[in-house]
Amino acid sequence: MVYGCLQHTMDSGIKLASLHYFWGGTWSPNCWSDFNSIKYLFFSQLSAFTVSWVPIPFEVARKAYFADQTWPAELRKGYRSPLHALCTIPFTEGPLYLFKGGIPTYLGGGFFAGWTFFMYTWLKNKTFMFYMYNDIHYNWVKFW
Repeated sequence: MVYGCLQHTMDSGIKLASLHYFWGGTWSPNCWSDFNSIKYLFFSQLSAFTVSWVPIPFEVARKAYFADQTWPAELRKGYRSPLHALCTIPFTEGPLYLFKGGIPTYLGGGFFAGWTFFMYTWLKNKTFMFYMYNDIHYNWVKFW
């Protein structure tokens, strides 16, 4: 449970913080979501791909822990949990081992987060009429 919370915080939390960092200095007028689609897409992808390398060590440590259970007894490393594997691998295998085979994780996380951030910000601005001209609260528009 601790490992899952740590992995999710380091993955989603840092990606969301990156989106707010890159997107926070920009401004768009309401009802210009179609005109600013390129800006939405650029900043969303930029914020996602700059930090998509962060969850790679967590994925490698998790996979190493589960793979260690299936190896023969003489080849096992003795990982007790994914968190133990995360803390042990840099000292036994080297720190770069945590990034081994991480390109699919990097690309998948970057594209998924980038397009999710793009759709969220674009739709939030596209539906400005609900919170600007109607009595629907802005937080409900962001929620849906």
